[in-house]
Amino acid sequence: MKPLELVLNNIGPFHHETIDFTQLGDMFLVCGKTGAGKSTIFNSITYALYGKLPGERSKVTGNELRSDYVASHEEASITFTFLHHQSCYKIHRILPSIHLTKKNTETKQAESVELYKKNHSTFELLQNK
Repeated sequence: MKPLELVLNNIGPFHHETIDFTQLGDMFLVCGKTGAGKSTIFNSITYALYGKLPGERSKVTGNELRSDYVASHEEASITFTFLHHQSCYKIHRILPSIHLTKKNTETKQAESVELYKKNHSTFELLQNK
């Protein structure tokens, strides 16, 4: 698998950021200060693909990946585009959310995920959950 692009919307310290891996060489270093979001990048890729994190981090829920700096009603999502066996795929995962309504009751929004495969110049939906 070769990453092409990662779009983080309200995930961890990222409000709406795009990482274009095609601009990087075959080998690159992810570096930064403590709390800058290095682990969030890798956690986001893993969560986009599998809907959970590996090992001890598997206890982290999608709701905990959400940014602490946005309102509860704002959507948090991860879009990851990658190559696998000469085919290009895109997965778009909207994280679950819980927010208060005007009547001060909790409303739960379930997670959704869409998987696309690129055919010629457009992406076609393969799976929608």
